[in-house]
Amino acid sequence: MRYIFNVSDAFTKNDIRDIVKTLEQAYPMGSDVMKTIADVLREEGIEQGIEQGEQKGIAKTLLAFLSRKIEHLPEETKDKLRQLDGQKLETIVNDFHQIETVEDLNKYL
Repeated sequence: MRYIFNVSDAFTKNDIRDIVKTLEQAYPMGSDVMKTIADVLREEGIEQGIEQGEQKGIAKTLLAFLSRKIEHLPEETKDKLRQLDGQKLETIVNDFHQIETVEDLNKYL
């Protein structure tokens, strides 16, 4: 079941809750297993939330530093930076000393 939930975007959180609830009612003896699956899904959601929070924090810090380093940082550039994944943000952090202009920054976006 986890595989199905992980590979399909067709299920919303409410869909998953409904499926778990239905299976718990249909198979009361398996409800412990369903609770375990629900716990795993909940933990994965928490981990994903933490990761997204960390990325937002890195992006916010980078924007603060870049705004001091580069005058008139365009909103479009700021928006693009906010959308980057953790790996690209980390690359910008590592190469920060090489970024002097908006054009330099845009190479990473």
